[in-house]
Parts: sequence; C-alpha cells; structure tokens
Amino acid sequence: MAVNAFLFPGPGAAEAGMGMQLYNVALPLRASFDFADKLMQPLGVKPSKACFVGPDAELKKSSYAGPALLALTQGLVEFFKQKRVTFQMVAGQGFGEICALVAANILTFEEGLLFLRKRGEILEAAWAKAPFFVCTQSGLPVEELEARFKPLARRPEVVAYHSPDACTLAGEEGLLKRIMPLLASKQVKVGPVEPGMAWPHPSFAEAAVEVAAEFSRIKWQRSGTRELHSSTRGEWVADLGVLADLQRELCVAPIRWDKTLRSLFARGANTVVELGHGQNLVNYARKVDNGIRALPAEDSKSLSLALKLAN
Repeated sequence: MAVNAFLFPGPGAAEAGMGMQLYNVALPLRASFDFADKLMQPLGVKPSKACFVGPDAELKKSSYAGPALLALTQGLVEFFKQKRVTFQMVAGQGFGEICALVAANILTFEEGLLFLRKRGEILEAAWAKAPFFVCTQSGLPVEELEARFKPLARRPEVVAYHSPDACTLAGEEGLLKRIMPLLASKQVKVGPVEPGMAWPHPSFAEAAVEVAAEFSRIKWQRSGTRELHSSTRGEWVADLGVLADLQRELCVAPIRWDKTLRSLFARGANTVVELGHGQNLVNYARKVDNGIRALPAEDSKSLSLALKLAN
C-alpha cells in the first residue's frame, strides 16, 4: 500500500514554461491560476504569466517564484485529490514549505500567496544591501567538500544539504567563480553562479525576524490534515506552534533536505511525488534511499505514472 508524501520545490526550481504541459491535462490548474492571478495582479504579480512566459530573471526572485510555484503546486494538489489520491505527509524545500502548509490545510491558498509575495520582498530588500551568490554541486560527498574548504581563509558556506553528495554553496560572486570550476570533473557537476536572494543565509538575520512577524499575523489552522516535515530541522513538526520560528529559521539556517527525506521515510513514506517543476527533489530522494518510489509530476507522462503508483 502506498504511503504518499508530496514534495514541494523552492529556491532555484522556477523557470519560464513550467506547468504549460499540465494546464490542459490537470484541469484544477485553471481554477488555481485564475484565483492566484485575480488576487495577485494588483500587487504586480500574475502567477500564470510568471509560470508560462517568465522572464527567468523575475523567477530568480522568490517574490515572483513563490506565488508562481504555489499556484502551480496547489492546482496539482487539487488534481490528485480529484483523482482520489491520498497523501499522508508533506515537505517543502525552503520557501516550498509554504506550499506544503497550504497542501496540509494549515494555511489557506490566499494567505499562502500573499505571504510568499511579502516574504520575497523582505528578503530581496535585505539581499540588495548585502548581496551573496550561490551555485550547486553534485557528485562529491558534502563532507569531503567541506573538508577541502576548511583550510581556506575565504571559503563558501553550505546553505542547503540536498543529499549525501549534493549541496548548494553561497559566497561572494568572484570567490565562487574561482573555486567551483576547480571542483568540476566527469563525476562532479557544478551549477552556474547566480544571485542567492531566494536561499537562506546568515546575513538575513534581521529580515528573518520581520518574516516571522509577518507570518505570526496570519490566522492559520493549529492542526493540519497531513504531517508536515521541516526542511531546516529535518523532522516531523508535531507541534505547529513552532511555525513562526520555522519561518525565521528558513531565512537563515541551512536547508537540511537530506534529513527531511530520512524523516519522511522513518515515518513510513514509501512513495514520494514532487509537484511542480523539475525532478531534483525526487533525485535526491533516490540518493538517500534507492529503494523508495520517487516520482515527478511535471508533464502529462510523469503525471499519469504518478497517479498509478500513488494509488
């Protein structure tokens, strides 16, 4: 019997064109985007345009990417519900945790959209005062990577642990551009250096307090219908009273996606479905446990397969 966990992407996952193949297949997407567009357009964001058209430069900003990903993922959640697929657990990477909270019926869709827009604006303003950049690496064990960096006077820091051999690093743009090509090989893949405004970072300490205060103003449900697993603490959140604290941590503390996946599996999840765009989260899941059923839901073919295996 499938014990399903829905996974929600966050920083770095959004790109122009996401969701286009699903729009005419998963009909609840239309209602999701219509609602989000009507709510967000006065604030300068149209999630359907951001998803289908871009530009990618806007989607690097979490104030755009967050509402766009939430509109997409919530439409898919409703599609799975319509097809009578049950899911017992949710987890979101970084700001994807808000998508998970909405899916778990802890936050309303409306409150999730508005909070993600405000959260993004707060962090982008903080980033503009003290910019940092990020890049990804996969193929080299993270412990070995950190050991290589330790002797350096100036070194990047890990802001996300994705799996035993994949992480996201943050630092000055010039530093990353000098160091990361030295790691690249046939076994080690290094991603591009990009602005890191959507990722957690210690420089966001003051902004994180503002984000937590903003979240505390929301009238959210004190009990959800699914287990929430935190992407910073890497554990099941049994007491939802800590959610505002978690929102602060999500701004400054490294993402521990590797631990989050282990937490899901320890609680009995044997099938994980990544909603939205891309397959990074399910690829990380396979690296953590190669016996797990890990499926994306990003186009008509993968959505059909996910429906079969999650039932």
